Amino acid sequence: MIIRGDYTKFAPLEQLAPLVRKQRRLEKLVADAEAAIAQEKAVREAIDKLLVDAGIKSGEAVLCKGYEVAHNERRGRTSLNADKLRGAGVAELDIQFATETGNPSKFATVKPAKGSKVR
Repeated sequence: MIIRGDYTKFAPLEQLAPLVRKQRRLEKLVADAEAAIAQEKAVREAIDKLLVDAGIKSGEAVLCKGYEVAHNERRGRTSLNADKLRGAGVAELDIQFATETGNPSKFATVKPAKGSKVR
């Protein structure tokens, strides 16, 4: 990379400094949000494990401090993997009949119960 000097030498770049500062602040927020997202996912997984260990089935919920805490299960996504079929020598016309199913998911949801006042 060639650095052509300070931005102030280029008149069209007079608005660069505030944009660079804003980008750096936003990048930090994004990094913080990514960490929070990972933490929230880990907490939901722990909640779901507790629910399953307690015998709560898919579609069932318990109340906790005004929140409905439910165990959910969803089948894996089904889609066509044309590359695998081509690699196996399957004709293009036959590819339309092949499907591939992804991993099923299990997860907990926490939302305010109807009529409850939560803080």
